[in-house]
Amino acid sequence: MGTKRGFFIAFDGLDGCGKSTQAKLLASYLVENSYSKDVVLTFEPGGSPIGKIIRQITLYSDLPINMTTELLLMLAERSEHISTVISPSLVDGKIVICDRFSESTIVYQGVMGGIDLQLVAMLDNVARKSIWPDMYIYLDIPEEVAWQRALQRSNQTVAASKYDVTDISFFKGVRDAFINEWKNHHRPLLIVDGTGSIEEVHKRIVKKFLGKFYGTN
Repeated sequence: MGTKRGFFIAFDGLDGCGKSTQAKLLASYLVENSYSKDVVLTFEPGGSPIGKIIRQITLYSDLPINMTTELLLMLAERSEHISTVISPSLVDGKIVICDRFSESTIVYQGVMGGIDLQLVAMLDNVARKSIWPDMYIYLDIPEEVAWQRALQRSNQTVAASKYDVTDISFFKGVRDAFINEWKNHHRPLLIVDGTGSIEEVHKRIVKKFLGKFYGTN
């Protein structure tokens, strides 16, 4: 970190794994402990004005949507997000922390959606303009835990996405797909146990993150 380009961190994992909460906690930690004055916390889909519209269509609309259409909408959102939020922030030397990025597209629209993975990867590279996270953080939890959390969320007043109300076999498929992706992942990656309390998981992330980049324990 501390380079002119800035530093790009992406969180990923199953719905219900706690990544949104942990992304916020890491952002706060980096600022409070003087690792950076400028941390941009964002998410996909929905991190740009156009992205908010696409998020509503792809995750919360009752209208049926073809998987190829969903893929192209997600990539259009990423292209806009990169152009208007991520890339300018990196150019300004800021740390960017994004809740979900390209691996989610490969897993949800590619593997689970049945679209050719080479095609997904090629289109994704165009959309993200060859920008890739300097660090990917994957929160791993059993599919049973993620499914239960998603069910609880869908039963509360918080709006549930269409992926929150799928059955446990879908969650298992998503987790298996993520694990398989990480086996072939050759860029900086932290796989963190996402079970336990929010504070326990946060401490694991901080310890691994600082150990990776600062050699601290």
